[in-house]
Amino acid sequence: MIGAVRARALLLLLVLALLSACSTVRLTYNQAPTLAWWWMDGYLDFNEVQAVTARQGLQDWFAWHRRYELPAYADLLVEIREGLKGEVDGAKVCAWRSALTAHLLTAFEAGVPPLSRLAATFEPAQVAHLEERFRTSNEELQKEYGSGSLEARTARSRKRTEGFLKRLYGRLDTPQREHILRHTRETSFDPVRWLDERAHRQAFVLSELRAVVAMKGKSAEAAPLARAEQMLRAYAALYAESPRADYQTYREQLIERNCALFAEVHAMASPRQRQRAEKTLRGWEKDLRLLASQSAAVPAD
Repeated sequence: MIGAVRARALLLLLVLALLSACSTVRLTYNQAPTLAWWWMDGYLDFNEVQAVTARQGLQDWFAWHRRYELPAYADLLVEIREGLKGEVDGAKVCAWRSALTAHLLTAFEAGVPPLSRLAATFEPAQVAHLEERFRTSNEELQKEYGSGSLEARTARSRKRTEGFLKRLYGRLDTPQREHILRHTRETSFDPVRWLDERAHRQAFVLSELRAVVAMKGKSAEAAPLARAEQMLRAYAALYAESPRADYQTYREQLIERNCALFAEVHAMASPRQRQRAEKTLRGWEKDLRLLASQSAAVPAD
């Protein structure tokens, strides 16, 4: 339902890459609920009543997120900025990644009630529409990640990794780029396994939504809502940890290696690159605190 972070990218770097556009976010954050609605509508093809429900739910969720989560992200950026002044190893980077993952799951949980109310109103045609959108999305990802020769896939992967790092450090030098290339060639990333896991999660969502739809009109009104809530929380659990032990082991190894890569590139960073990283992180923190300070009043917990 909510887009997952691509397994090939180190979650920390992806979030930092998103934050690097904060100057744009400051101008467009108020439009985020509308943009998110268009994205969701593309997958779920809302009817008029659902559209109203979805818009209000997104407005409420973004108000909550702005007030409570953006300051937490800013605090974490301070922790990262201070941490990068000293020695950094893969374990420390993975700890930052775990903190970010916890925030993502918290944000997802906050969205469960409105998403559940929406899912409880779905019709069979909407589930079929979602299945088709999953199919086309998977085809696009297959072309991006799984097509071409091994060398071509390696080159694309290296380019993505360098792009994330450049947002933090600026221009990378030759030893750093060569190190990233070696990592990319040696990494255990397997697009076939990743896409298969993605399809597994999607199949779970479609099966559960069909069960929710089947309950409508055949049971108490609360039953499809409860099933939708159960489905969404189970989906979050699948995202956090795969029930397939072989994939979870593979995923953990890949995450650890990517955390180590970040630490290794940082260890190779020049004083100028480190200054650039500190300035960049400080700027992102300032942007997030500004956005949070502009939050509208929302009910306290």
